[in-house]
Amino acid sequence: MSGDPEVLTLAEAMTRLAPSKSRRARMNVMNARVGWYIGTRDQGRDLPNNFLFKNPTPGGDVRWILQEIPDFEDVVLELYYVSDVEIPNGIEGEPVFQRGRPKA
Repeated sequence: MSGDPEVLTLAEAMTRLAPSKSRRARMNVMNARVGWYIGTRDQGRDLPNNFLFKNPTPGGDVRWILQEIPDFEDVVLELYYVSDVEIPNGIEGEPVFQRGRPKA
């Protein structure tokens, strides 16, 4: 991994990681869990698609994906490891910190 950690609000994550605004892309952002990866890839269309996956290997080795998708490095635009998920509480306005799957 490279670069400094980034903190994105849900709105920023939707804009940046679900540029197609499709239901599936928005659900990928909402379903991001701690320890998973989320990113965008170029599929030769107007807007990039996003993807979400959990690394099935111990130790964080992601070389397995190159065996399944040989051109992965060529089509990936952004890739992020999800280290924390913070969901704002819409009722009280207080942030609710949770580890794991966001609950809508």
